[in-house]
Amino acid sequence: MALVHKHSYIMASSLLFVATLVVAFSRTNATTDLIGSICRKAQRPATCTRALRSDPRTKSADLNTLAAIAIDVSTKHAKTSHALVQSLITGAKNPESKSRYSSCLDNYQDSIDSLQRCLDFLKNKDYGSLDSYASGALDFPETCDNDFKEAAARESGKLKAASVKLQDLCDVILIISSKLSGRVVE
Repeated sequence: MALVHKHSYIMASSLLFVATLVVAFSRTNATTDLIGSICRKAQRPATCTRALRSDPRTKSADLNTLAAIAIDVSTKHAKTSHALVQSLITGAKNPESKSRYSSCLDNYQDSIDSLQRCLDFLKNKDYGSLDSYASGALDFPETCDNDFKEAAARESGKLKAASVKLQDLCDVILIISSKLSGRVVE
């Protein structure tokens, strides 16, 4: 009889292990499908996928967690871009470039401020405000870019790349926010 009891225990343990694997695999696939459905709508799907997968919380993420990840990644990149602009001001040779970079510094600070507010809106399920502030965070670096289109001054290639990436990351927040609020985004 001890052999039968031992066999039942092994069988039950094996079934529990298989069930755990199935649940873990299902969660991973669900998260992968969720990230795929979000990133397919992004301007640059690869940037979106890398950004969302860059955080360990992705493994068991729902839409709210993915939104928080997108906000965190966007905020971190906005701060890095802000530091880049500060270094460009320091290295600028002429007053016009220095002035334009100073304006950009304000734009990137505004972007950081907007993104920092986004987490509160997410927590409060205020998706309208989340959209508004994420959209603002996306527009501020574009305003900086436009300052250089209107003048003979040249924008740094690094700053242009940082601007594009920040706009792409903020776009991901907008895509997720639209899913959270039930709006359809094409």
